[in-house]
Amino acid sequence: MERSREQVGAPSEQVEARSEPLARSVERVDGAREQVAWPIEEVAGSTRSMDPATRSFPLSQSSPGRGREPSLTYEAECIVFWLMTHRIALLVTGASGMLLPRHVLGRLAAHPEIERIHLVVSAGASQVLRHELGSDRTGAEDLAAAAEMAPAVRAKVVVHRDNELDAPVASGSYRLTGTAVLPCSAGTLGALATGSARTLIHRAGAVALKERWPLVLGFRETPYSLVHVENMRRLLYGGAILLPPVPAFYIGGEDLGRFLDHYTLRVLDGFGIRELGEPGLRWG
Repeated sequence: MERSREQVGAPSEQVEARSEPLARSVERVDGAREQVAWPIEEVAGSTRSMDPATRSFPLSQSSPGRGREPSLTYEAECIVFWLMTHRIALLVTGASGMLLPRHVLGRLAAHPEIERIHLVVSAGASQVLRHELGSDRTGAEDLAAAAEMAPAVRAKVVVHRDNELDAPVASGSYRLTGTAVLPCSAGTLGALATGSARTLIHRAGAVALKERWPLVLGFRETPYSLVHVENMRRLLYGGAILLPPVPAFYIGGEDLGRFLDHYTLRVLDGFGIRELGEPGLRWG
């Protein structure tokens, strides 16, 4: 049933009505959940893009299945949004470009609204890691170490083997805000386009498509063949977000780190996670 504005009330009215902090449920490292206080004044100041006709958020911008009601009005959506934390799957496949997952992993883990990152590295990606990040970098744990995260931030990252088909991210009942494949190899692109799911990475990508939460694909190949284009076409029809790591020349400078920061912003945009970014990383 649609809830009226009178039932929900404006954010400022809600602040006056209750001074105690709201609480949200947060997943601990051991998998248990606990209630954590959240300052109500931060809830009141929140904003997010909405459908002006219905004054509610499109489902594609929401995190499905995390207790949200699609019919909530704008004011209620603001509060629910700020009480919500995010769980992300980061899937690393055997294409060149291992600076991408290293950088994105560190930025995602440091984001205050992200409570858990499920990291999976394929066998092919382990080989590329060794070539691009050093001979001592051969797997998911090494990739996490290369991201140089503080211990509290590193604790958000859960590592899974690519053959671990009973991992939480292999099921749509384990709700995620979004899934990213960075970099996305041509083989993984083809597996996702055809529904093959023989590895955890393929299965987690298929779950994102069927559950219709954001699937961001950093397809790292050039030039494209007709097979690549057909696979991308099928995935776009299926709801995936094709986000190739193309430099944003308009941000200026020659610093690779700025390009990686900008690309991370676009990944967060794809997930619908609020992040302003450093000055100059966004146009205007």
